[in-house]
Amino acid sequence: MKIISVRAIPLKIPVSKSYVWSHGKVDFFTNVLIQIECDERITGYGESDIIFGVSQESPETIVQIVEKYMAPAIIGRDAFDIENILEVMDEKIKGNYSAKSGVEFALWDMKGKYLKQPVYNLLGGRYRDRVEVDYTIGIDTPQAMAQTAKRMLDYGYRTFVVKVGRDVESDVERVGRVREAVGPSTKVRVDVNEGYTVEKAIKAIKRFEKYEPELVEQPVARWDIKGMARVSRAVDTPISADESNSSPQAAFQLIENEAVDALNIKLPYHGGLWNSMKVASLAESAGIPIIIGGMNHFEVGRQANRHFAVSVRMAHSGYAHEGPGPASQSLMDNITKKVVTYDDVKSQGGYVLPGDGHGLSFELDEEKVRKYSQEIRI
Repeated sequence: MKIISVRAIPLKIPVSKSYVWSHGKVDFFTNVLIQIECDERITGYGESDIIFGVSQESPETIVQIVEKYMAPAIIGRDAFDIENILEVMDEKIKGNYSAKSGVEFALWDMKGKYLKQPVYNLLGGRYRDRVEVDYTIGIDTPQAMAQTAKRMLDYGYRTFVVKVGRDVESDVERVGRVREAVGPSTKVRVDVNEGYTVEKAIKAIKRFEKYEPELVEQPVARWDIKGMARVSRAVDTPISADESNSSPQAAFQLIENEAVDALNIKLPYHGGLWNSMKVASLAESAGIPIIIGGMNHFEVGRQANRHFAVSVRMAHSGYAHEGPGPASQSLMDNITKKVVTYDDVKSQGGYVLPGDGHGLSFELDEEKVRKYSQEIRI
């Protein structure tokens, strides 16, 4: 099954309401669809995800890297040889994991279609049939955030992630109001997104603790692993890494420095499913649970997260996940004919199911792809 063509298609879909967090606000999902064709007349699709303010890539760099550098390096290779192709891409250009993840997703999609199997079967099969998901609440007034949490309880969510990181006094009120809205039996998680210094993080988390947060995510800058370790030692609440867990090597350093109690794995940070499986194995060896975090995924990326989530044992250690669920942001449309919705979460009692079709289990809506495609000159 030889690769004969690779194409990168930048897409831009608006949200109906700006989504605010410590790095800024989200008004659009701006990702790149990767299309790979092979000589067996099978097409695989992947998605390279971008979060402006966090990602070190952009749609422009992804299109250029995929079409100018990755495509010539992998055309003619067997699409089954994913480990080898990952090595070839790493030799060609370092980093740029989101670009590589889109290519890698497309290879798994193609491989599953050829074998007439869902990708989760290619990753070792389903450890669990379904995955629990959480809902993330963007920064707003404490009252508005509490109202959002209360509304989403009706859809079956039992874990809420409260975005903070602007002002400690307001952040404490945000966490408190959400806790009051959802009651004592629902889990509340706090996500700082690098918004605090070490000293501010310790003080803030100690104030959050009266509201019994399940964990606090990325309280300090991604590069400050020693700072993460200081925070972790100083507070009772578990600490997880998100932005710090930016590569397989970074995951190893976080574990080695005893800086975290949980690892948030975002598939594009690690270059796709295969490297993320390796990171999950690292976490398992250290006895650290994983959380499968969400980026600004379209449904293509979310299906990849679902297949990963049901395959990995450490993803079922008691934490809910954002990446496999519907977008917490108010995304107005999508690029597949079927999309998992909040109503689907409700029908499953707070869980989602992976698609059981071949490959990554989605049917692309080519009309929507044309509608939302953007022209990028490189």
